Amino acid sequence: MTLKTKLISTISAFVLILTIVIVAVWAATQANVSLGGTVNFQATNVYAKVTGTVTGMEDSPTLPTLIFSEGEDASPETDIEKWNNLDLVFKTSGTPIEIEVTVENLSDERALYAKIDDQIGVVANLTKTVTSSSQDALGRYIEVPTSSSIAYTITLSPTDPNKSVNGEYRYLMTLVDETEIDNVTANIQVSSNQADLGSVSGSGLYAIGDTATLTATPSSSNTFLVWATSTDPNTMEIVSIDPTYSFEVSQDSPRAYYALFNSTTSTSQTVGDLIYTFYNEAKLASVTDTTSTSVPSGDFTIPSVVSSGENSYKLYSIGNNAFQSCGELTSITIPEGVTSIGGFAFYGCSKLQTVNFEENSNLVSIGSQAFYNCSSLASIAIPEGVTSIGYSAFQNCSDLTSLTLPSTLTSIGSNAFQNCNNLNYYTDSNNNKYLGNQTNNYLVLIDVADTTITEFNFPAGCTFIYSNAFSDCSNLGLISLPDNLISIGDFAFSGCSSLQSITIPEGVISIGMYAFQNCSKLNSVIIPESVTIIDDYAFQGCSVLTSITIPESVTEIGNYVFSDCPNFEEITINGNIAVYAPNYYTAFSNCPNLTKITLGSNVSSLPNNLFGNNNLTNLTEIVVEAGSSLSTALPTYGTWVKDGGSDTQTNFSGAGTYTRTDI
Repeated sequence: MTLKTKLISTISAFVLILTIVIVAVWAATQANVSLGGTVNFQATNVYAKVTGTVTGMEDSPTLPTLIFSEGEDASPETDIEKWNNLDLVFKTSGTPIEIEVTVENLSDERALYAKIDDQIGVVANLTKTVTSSSQDALGRYIEVPTSSSIAYTITLSPTDPNKSVNGEYRYLMTLVDETEIDNVTANIQVSSNQADLGSVSGSGLYAIGDTATLTATPSSSNTFLVWATSTDPNTMEIVSIDPTYSFEVSQDSPRAYYALFNSTTSTSQTVGDLIYTFYNEAKLASVTDTTSTSVPSGDFTIPSVVSSGENSYKLYSIGNNAFQSCGELTSITIPEGVTSIGGFAFYGCSKLQTVNFEENSNLVSIGSQAFYNCSSLASIAIPEGVTSIGYSAFQNCSDLTSLTLPSTLTSIGSNAFQNCNNLNYYTDSNNNKYLGNQTNNYLVLIDVADTTITEFNFPAGCTFIYSNAFSDCSNLGLISLPDNLISIGDFAFSGCSSLQSITIPEGVISIGMYAFQNCSKLNSVIIPESVTIIDDYAFQGCSVLTSITIPESVTEIGNYVFSDCPNFEEITINGNIAVYAPNYYTAFSNCPNLTKITLGSNVSSLPNNLFGNNNLTNLTEIVVEAGSSLSTALPTYGTWVKDGGSDTQTNFSGAGTYTRTDI
């Protein structure tokens, strides 16, 4: 072969390889996006014709025509089944699929109302919209006038063209005659108090039982204040402080909602014993301070509506420091419209004994140190709707003996109840009792009424158990950890000498330092595949623990994790563990009865000297399961052979049973 021929052959081969690579890359980016599902329809006694087309698919079908009427033209059940069994499976590189459904009113006397609902919910890697006449129409009734039609466009868009769609997607269409519409719908009207300050959406005919979502979009930051049912402070009910407000529609739901916006137009004015900030455009007010000449004292009720001249304002917040150091205040009543109590609001009110919340309270948050040093406060029932309590909110309330917490509570700041030395447990609105470490922001549900706590049942929504949460609870014998748990903090259960078994739920990522240290009766521990870190001293001193299985997911183990466990007999490690600390090899020190170690098939590496502590005097057998390619050095003490052979081994050489011959 000549040099020229060789060169041509080389170039041809290179071009061929390059072409294959390009095609492979192109194919990877053109991943199939499949959607298997059905389109279902439900009809009442209406006169309608429904047709549809699908675009964006390789084979874009025309959907069967359905006719709902009492006449001879009514479609047979087989046509409806064609809709129900329609298989929307398509391939795309990101092009949205559009299903256009046209509803025609066959009546020349009565209006028709139609809506499409999302009946499945979230489908992986798919976004969806439903529009009609360029308006969001998902879940709302749209009027179809007599002898006319309206078109819905359902758009299904892959969020990532390189990923497939998993799951079924289903829509349900409901058709309602105008004679029935008032019985099954609510006409929700949404407005803005100041159109130039922000826009709103969410108006429409909603089915009873459906979820309405109202959205306020400010024209600039910090202009939205609240959602309310009126712009008149005397009749106004505040329903939400979030720009997006969702609620289940009922026959009793208010039919009008207003997003109250306010620009920089606000004034400060003294009315009675208090100084207020008035938000003039929204007709809302906030208490900002007390007057220097007339400080509230004794039993004091904050007014719900404040009048200034010809104007009235609805009170919606208590500002930072508003009642700070009102030393003669003994009782405070907070009106229903208040949504937040600011930081330091009642700081140092040393004679304050009672906090009352009016019925239908709108309170959402209690700020940091809001009741700090209220040393005479004996009882408080925080209303339903409150989601957060700030740090040190009730710190140093030394007389507090009764606290009722709402089911809506999701966050409690650090030191929230520190030095509440007379508070043994807390009670929620359903008479469930809670106990929590007073220096941390976690409370736990308990089933007993006295202070000798033996059993804990965690709230289902709990995701973190913070440091020291149950440290030295010596009578704690039984706990049930929640499914949503992610992390167990340092010292969380340290010194619980009555705790006998623990099953850590799937989803927990880390077990903190000293988490179960000196749990002297702990004899069973199950660690899930989700755990990646077991920190220093986590199970040190668990004196009756006999065995442990470390899942493949664990990649880091700290110092002395399982040290000083004198009854440890067997350890199973199923994954590769990286060096986590300089003295890593001391993880299993002082376990004199440890006789067997099993290394799983996925173990291909371990840190040197992981078991290299001479205190493991009875370790006689290490089993490496089939499939492992482990080649790490064997423990340096003792003489080892593999599979009963006669040759001394100094290193692991894959699967087998390694035994000591010197003892």
